[in-house]
Amino acid sequence: MHRLLSNGPWRLRLHRLLRHDGLRIEEIYALVRAALRNGQGRVQVHAFPFRMSASNIDCYSDHEWIDFWRNLKQGYDIFETTLRPPRVRMSGKRYVFDPPPLSVAGN
Repeated sequence: MHRLLSNGPWRLRLHRLLRHDGLRIEEIYALVRAALRNGQGRVQVHAFPFRMSASNIDCYSDHEWIDFWRNLKQGYDIFETTLRPPRVRMSGKRYVFDPPPLSVAGN
């Protein structure tokens, strides 16, 4: 784990781990603790209730949370396209997702 965090842009790697390896919450906490101990000032974690594919969204079309999940999917799709976490802000009771900058310091 230390090698992972100290070798290059670990933020993107953490996102890839969360997406593809299905880490347990204890492993996520361990990665975050290690990042903070190694000088990272803060750590963003983007968590989704399920893989937000169009077919999964369709499966939940009658669920009481579907409007919220469709809103989250906008950010999910940005990450899937850019492989970088989107910038997130609030507008009323909804999240607004903006594509990340083309280059981020340290990445």
